[in-house]
Amino acid sequence: MTSRFPGLGFTPPFKSYSGYLDAKNKNGTSNWKMFYWFTESKSEPEKDPLAIYYSGGPGCSGVGEAFEEMGPFYVNYGGDSLYENVYAWNAKANVLYLDSPIGVGFSYDTENHDFSFATDDQTAEQNYLALFDFFTRVAPEYATRDFYLTGSSYSGVWQPMLADLLVQSIVKGEFPNENFKGFAIGNGYLDVNDLNNALVLWDAYHGKISLSDWEEMKEICYINGVMKLWDLPEAEGIDAYMFYEECWGYQGDTAKEKKTRSKHSAMKKFKKGFERKRLFYNKPNQDPSVNTAKLLNVDSSDNEFGYPCWQYGSLSNYMNKAEVQTVFQIADDWRVKSGELREWNECSNLVNTIDQKYTHNYPTMSPFFDRIFENWKKPLKILIYNGDVDTVCNYLGDQKFVKRLAKEHDFVESDRTRWFFRGLTAGWQQRYAKNQIIIDVLTVKGAGHFVPNDRGGASVQMITAFLNQNPPNYDKTLIDPTPNPIEFEKMDKT
Repeated sequence: MTSRFPGLGFTPPFKSYSGYLDAKNKNGTSNWKMFYWFTESKSEPEKDPLAIYYSGGPGCSGVGEAFEEMGPFYVNYGGDSLYENVYAWNAKANVLYLDSPIGVGFSYDTENHDFSFATDDQTAEQNYLALFDFFTRVAPEYATRDFYLTGSSYSGVWQPMLADLLVQSIVKGEFPNENFKGFAIGNGYLDVNDLNNALVLWDAYHGKISLSDWEEMKEICYINGVMKLWDLPEAEGIDAYMFYEECWGYQGDTAKEKKTRSKHSAMKKFKKGFERKRLFYNKPNQDPSVNTAKLLNVDSSDNEFGYPCWQYGSLSNYMNKAEVQTVFQIADDWRVKSGELREWNECSNLVNTIDQKYTHNYPTMSPFFDRIFENWKKPLKILIYNGDVDTVCNYLGDQKFVKRLAKEHDFVESDRTRWFFRGLTAGWQQRYAKNQIIIDVLTVKGAGHFVPNDRGGASVQMITAFLNQNPPNYDKTLIDPTPNPIEFEKMDKT
């Protein structure tokens, strides 16, 4: 079990654990170590389901994403301490965060610290073997628990591939936990053509394309919907992950050439409020640089006071602290590389696509869904949710993919309706059903690529309903977001 995290100003109402899972390698040896952080449910950990979380990238840390989006703790502005995320996903679920694939976050190859070979197929195999190790060696008490796969972005590739492997293995009686209940994909990379073609339509209806250009574009489309040739509008000065985000903007030609970013209006707003509140607090524990919770308004759509604008640097500072890595029980041979201390990065340059080091094998996930539907004869829930102002993995492309898939497999389509959070429209929902399988398609209004960042309350209501109800009722609030009391006169800044 992990000990108390440095700079945490309250006693968590749950236990957490961390360590390494054996993902083995193609020779069957255990030099592939996948790092995990396991947070028990705040409700009934002995009964609540298990949600396994994968980040995207490919090449970004699931554990790091927990501190940025849906995990129980956020990092204070100073990067030295933590405060509570009242909309954490472990409200009524045990959540296992994984750094996948090997080479990402704290995961590593014990024999090659520069290991960088990664493909879709290899990642699916690593994820399968790591889960096998979790249910047999690390936490055999969970081998009879209902479990789900969850994640966002490029996990829209990993989840269907892993689900396909799990279904095959469970049907053969080989996997240690047969209680696989479904998977939830947020803003997923499900089909390259669908996403690219739908983005043209998305751009047209968000003011980026003129009506004349739109008419011309429709004329040069293939009949099957694949564009012959078109240059999408440049995204200069726009955050592709959140169309209405105000955190970042380019600052002239020099910045454009260097691709550097400057903190924009939301960051200025944070700093202004930050300095103003400094003037009114004279006790050490009320300094907002130490306790960002003092700045929060949980009723605002930006209830973290610009957290997405400054979280990256703060998180990096925190995760690279020796005392934090000690609490996480990070392996000594990860910490030291070639005689020097290794630096933790949220996204690995060794594995991600920046330098084309990751091999994307499958442009569509259709074959994996096809096999799942063919082989699985038990109840299965699938949730495809999208923030509706994300242009990286847009909602139109993912919904087009699901609609085509449902039609090919004769699913019954329900009407499209609204779903609600605190009495207001949180987005729109549609259900496809056949026999014991349901696919729920949801939009989250006003959210971008990172839904829990933009709409924390709606996201935890959504995921809690999905994990705990059959069928899910996304309108029902199942959580209490009351913060835990701050306990210490002075926050620990070690």
